[in-house]
Amino acid sequence: MNKLGMYACLTSTILLSTAFTACSNGSSSSGQTNVSLSIPATTYQDVASTKFAVYTNAGGGKQTLTEIDTGSDLYVIESSYAGSNIRYTGESLTILYDHGTIKRSGLVGYTSVNFLSESGAVLIGSVGNQVPVVVVPDGTISKVESQNHAIMGMRMDGNVSVRLFLPSPYNQMFMMDMPERKLIFGNFSSELINQFGLIQLSESSCDSYSVISTQSNKCWNDMHIPVNYMATYNGAPVESVFNSLFDSGADTSFQFSPLPNWLVVKDGVVVNPIAPTVNTSKGVMSIQLTDQVAAVDSNYNGGIVNAGNNLFNFYQVLYNQNTGNIGLKRIANPPTTTVPLVYNLQNESMGLHLPLMIGNNSLYVGVDTGSVGLRVLESALVDKTGIKLTSTPESYSYQDGVSLTGVVAEGPISIGGVVQTMKFMLITQVSCLPQKPNCPKEIFTSHGRAGVMGISLYIGGSTNGVWNPLPQLPNSLANGFYINGNLAYPWLTIGLNSSNTFGFDYVDLESIPQPSVNPAPYRLWNVNIAADIEYPAQDGISTERKSGLVLYDTGTAAYTIYNVTAPESGIVASGKRIAQRQTLNNNKFFDWDFITGTTYYVNEAVKVVDSFPLLANTGNIPFVKYDILYNSESGKMGFRTH
Repeated sequence: MNKLGMYACLTSTILLSTAFTACSNGSSSSGQTNVSLSIPATTYQDVASTKFAVYTNAGGGKQTLTEIDTGSDLYVIESSYAGSNIRYTGESLTILYDHGTIKRSGLVGYTSVNFLSESGAVLIGSVGNQVPVVVVPDGTISKVESQNHAIMGMRMDGNVSVRLFLPSPYNQMFMMDMPERKLIFGNFSSELINQFGLIQLSESSCDSYSVISTQSNKCWNDMHIPVNYMATYNGAPVESVFNSLFDSGADTSFQFSPLPNWLVVKDGVVVNPIAPTVNTSKGVMSIQLTDQVAAVDSNYNGGIVNAGNNLFNFYQVLYNQNTGNIGLKRIANPPTTTVPLVYNLQNESMGLHLPLMIGNNSLYVGVDTGSVGLRVLESALVDKTGIKLTSTPESYSYQDGVSLTGVVAEGPISIGGVVQTMKFMLITQVSCLPQKPNCPKEIFTSHGRAGVMGISLYIGGSTNGVWNPLPQLPNSLANGFYINGNLAYPWLTIGLNSSNTFGFDYVDLESIPQPSVNPAPYRLWNVNIAADIEYPAQDGISTERKSGLVLYDTGTAAYTIYNVTAPESGIVASGKRIAQRQTLNNNKFFDWDFITGTTYYVNEAVKVVDSFPLLANTGNIPFVKYDILYNSESGKMGFRTH
């Protein structure tokens, strides 16, 4: 055994949650009993972030609220909270947290650490007085009495974490079960481990931070978890795989120099929505980032993404020191989620598209507020594992004449990282209605588009249970959504709350009855709303003014005015003004206009002879400048300037 007294006075600087080599904890011997012990966990507010914590004491000292930090290694405690039973070595360490922006210096000592209940009872403690700790001056960790005054590093890249000094086999694995507010130590059974989607880490040398550790264990590079980050930049999809750290003690941050050019950064904060996923033994899983994502021009760590602590709110996260696995098991869903949308697929502008998964198939589908139901080409589902095909025929047609034929299918659909089993249409044939033989049916078979997701709250012709997927998502995610269709980085926010709906003005929708067969699993609303419109008359000089029903429709490429005479029909010339007014609740109005042009989904307008109950279809055009909201619970549409 190493002699602690061998150390003379030594000062070192180490960097946590940034750039260092990964290692791991104790390894279990074969045949050990499967046991576990739950430690009650809690949360506290640290500036703008919510942190996870347990109660511990060190060296026989005070009961101390202790942050659980999977982004660092050592146990650090303020001096007045540390007990007297600590053997100091004369060494000092300076520890850098948060990509080098927070510095904490203290004395190195060796002691015992206990995990406590909230009432102060000892639940489990370290073996002997061998845990390396760093004792820092009071106020170094927090100046607020109710916050944490110790930090417990839990990384797998070293042999100094306090958890490694627990009695065997409790030092073999641990699980962060923050949705249930538990930190669990033990040697878990293979049956339990197999419930998790596992990620294999790379073995690495162990980082001891120049302190003595009696532990000899394998170490793992837990800062190099390969996570795929999908975003939208200039209307097109961008995907990059970055080494990432699942850090329970931090907000999300991109730490690169230079930063990726597709990040849209304002005042150090990323503003374009990002959708991260990670490959596991159970398939692709989504990672929830924190509400604010920082962009840090820093290469302290060689370039990583700190995924932050929000994922711990929705997953049980398992750490297996023996095998170098991190496991994810979703047990909660977010109250709201934002999904990046895309205008351009394979350099073709075809309106808004959304990434989703059906079973194990990653797809892009058109986002259509003018139709109902998810409808996907059979050819797009390469892997039909977990997808149930029925013999129920399904047909569906659109106003532009495109006609779909297929069957009803059912399977797990993942939207914004949230998975729900629901029905969808499997398209086996795309054709044109006889009265519109030149319909644009090619949009279903080219440029990476796998189908259309109709998200209207209307009945929309659905007959066999293929309904809008969004109100079928679990819990508060089903209450509504809004679309921001800006051209650079559009997005869809699912799940409405007081924070993300601030600034909207509303109009009430009319409730409509359910069909007698295969009713929708949510309330239906008439989204055709009254409006006044102004548009250029046939002579191109004077202005027509009409009142009637309009539909806000992301799936239509041009502002479309119906029921005109044949001589007046055709494309509206560029440079003309079209204006629209909605009367809203509380005697407010939503007034908007645009100047016509030749860009689909942005400014093109047409007049058509079609006899139709609508006065006009706005197409995608208003979504470019305005947030447009659909509340499926209370039956409202909302409007807000971006």
